[in-house]
Amino acid sequence: MLASQWTEFDFKLCTSAADIRAAYTLRLELFHEEQKFPEETEIDSYDPISAHFIVISKKDDIVTATVRLTPYPLSINPVNSFDNANTPPEQKHLQLGGLLGSVRNEQEIVNEFLRDECIGAKLSRMAVKKSYRGKGLGAMTVQEAENWLMRTLSEKKKALTMTLSSQKQAQNFYERIGYVPFGEPYDEEGMEHIMCGKEISLVTFE
Repeated sequence: MLASQWTEFDFKLCTSAADIRAAYTLRLELFHEEQKFPEETEIDSYDPISAHFIVISKKDDIVTATVRLTPYPLSINPVNSFDNANTPPEQKHLQLGGLLGSVRNEQEIVNEFLRDECIGAKLSRMAVKKSYRGKGLGAMTVQEAENWLMRTLSEKKKALTMTLSSQKQAQNFYERIGYVPFGEPYDEEGMEHIMCGKEISLVTFE
């Protein structure tokens, strides 16, 4: 997607129940309706502490993409339990009402990433509306999320560690935008995944 095309969209941090619901709706379209993951596992315990973003088409006010960033290392105990393919699904989800009730303003969201132990973010729940795919919107959405985090942490950190759990079918997409796979592939809810990482320098932000 060309920079000029990005002017056709608004990239927005979710700070209202309506924003969160819009992000959740798009996530369900991809992960539940298309990919057949269980609806009850779509919301997990990382959602309330994450920064959620939506991309809105200025032309028709449609939410076209969403992504979330969770402070990394993950602060929920047991550590990394939701990255473990052996974690039972019933331990991974919350109800939508609980998520909507956890809506925070931008400073409260930022504070999650300003913890001393936070060195970056885990990127997840990346989804682009089917009719908008193949236009570079996914890459631009990830870039804008990274830019938000870089601005948020530029005065406190020298570098960021980004990590994500990629479906194998999406691995090439993440590699094209700088993420490097590591470790062995693993099964998560019946689909093969692999961990990927990326280091981002913040020196230029000083």
